[in-house]
Amino acid sequence: MRCKYCRREIPDDSVRCPFCGRDIFVVPDYNPTDELIQQEIREGIENTANINLYDSNHKSQKSNTDDYERERRRKRKLAIKKEKLRKKKIRRRILLGSFFLILVAAFVIIFNFSYSGYVRRGDSATKKGNYSKAIQLYNKAISKNGEKASAYVGLSNVYIILDKDTKAEDVYLNAIEKYPKSAPIYKALFKFYIRVDDTMSIPNVLEDAPLKVQEKLDEYRVKKPSYSLDDEKTFDDVQQVTLDASKGCKIYYTTDGTDPTFDSKVYKEPIQLNEGDTVVTAFAANSKNIPSRIVSRTYKVKFPITPAPAVSPSTGQYSVETNIEIDVPSGYTAYYTTDETDPTENSTKYEKPFKMPKGETIVKAVLVSKDGRLSDITTRNYTLNE
Repeated sequence: MRCKYCRREIPDDSVRCPFCGRDIFVVPDYNPTDELIQQEIREGIENTANINLYDSNHKSQKSNTDDYERERRRKRKLAIKKEKLRKKKIRRRILLGSFFLILVAAFVIIFNFSYSGYVRRGDSATKKGNYSKAIQLYNKAISKNGEKASAYVGLSNVYIILDKDTKAEDVYLNAIEKYPKSAPIYKALFKFYIRVDDTMSIPNVLEDAPLKVQEKLDEYRVKKPSYSLDDEKTFDDVQQVTLDASKGCKIYYTTDGTDPTFDSKVYKEPIQLNEGDTVVTAFAANSKNIPSRIVSRTYKVKFPITPAPAVSPSTGQYSVETNIEIDVPSGYTAYYTTDETDPTENSTKYEKPFKMPKGETIVKAVLVSKDGRLSDITTRNYTLNE
C-alpha cells in the first residue's frame, strides 16, 4: 500500500511510514472489539513514539489523531442509531403481530356471535337440515337486533320447510307488533305473502302500518277503485255504475255480495243496476298482482209502486151471473181473497176472470211487484141474488 502522506510504497501491515515517520491509521467499520484492538495499538504506538520528532511531524500526528477521534465518534453514533432502529423494528413487528392476532380474534367473535354471525350460522344449519339448531340461532340473532329482517326471514323459511305456514306468518306478525316502525320487516312479510300466493293479505296489513312505513313501501301501495255512483240514495230506475283505477291496474269485482278474488270478473264496461239491492265489491291490482284494499258499495233501485189494482164490476147488488176481473199491469202479479182477509203472496193468484159467488161476498185484491213489494188493497162488496 502507499503512505497517504508521502505516497511511497510501504508494507501492508505497517502502522508507521518508514520514510516520513508518520503513523498510518486505517479506519475500519465500527466494531466494539476492533475499537479495543485499535485502542491498544494506539496506546502502544503512543508509548513507543519518539517524543523528539520534529515539530511539524508532531503537529501532523496530533491532527491525524483528532480526525480519527471524530471518525470514531461518528461510527459509534451510527452503530448506536442502527441498534436503536433494529430494536424499534423488533418492537414494531411484535406490535403488528399482536394487532393481527387481536383482529383475528375479533373477527372470529363477530363472525360467530354477532347478529350477522348468528344469521349466517342459522342459514348453514338450515342447509344441513338441522332445523332445531337453526331456529335457536335465528332467535339469538333476533335477541341481538329485533328490527332487522334477515333473522325473521330465515326463521320463517324453516317453518315453511316444516309445512307450518301459519307459524311462518306469525313470525312476521309478532315482529311487526313489537316493532311497528320497521319497514324491512313489513317488506319481508309482503315477500312471504307473494311466495305463498296470499297477496290479498298485503293491503290489510299495510293499511294498519304507520304512514312513514307506508311511504317506504310504495311499491306495495295500490289505490282502491273509485265508483261513479254514490250509494247513499235509492234510485227509482235502472242505473249503471262505472269503476276506475290507477293506470296499469286491473279491477276485479263481484255483484253477489262476496269478496272478489283474482278469479272474479275483470271489469271492462259499466255495471248495470236493476231493481232491488245490488252489492258491487271490487279491488284493483297492479302489474305485479299486488292488490288494493277491497271496497264495497250497495245500491238500491226501487221502482215506484203502482196504485191499488182496478177491480170490476164495482161494488153493488147483482141478479145475474157476473165475472169479476182484476187489471194487472206489466211486471206485477195479482192476488185476491173472498173471506174478508187481506191478500198476500200466499193468497189465491189471479190468472183470469172468476165468477162472482152467490150471496154477499167481499173481494180484496193486491198487486205484487217482482221484488216482492205490495200495492194498496182494493176492496169490493158484492151481493148476488139470482
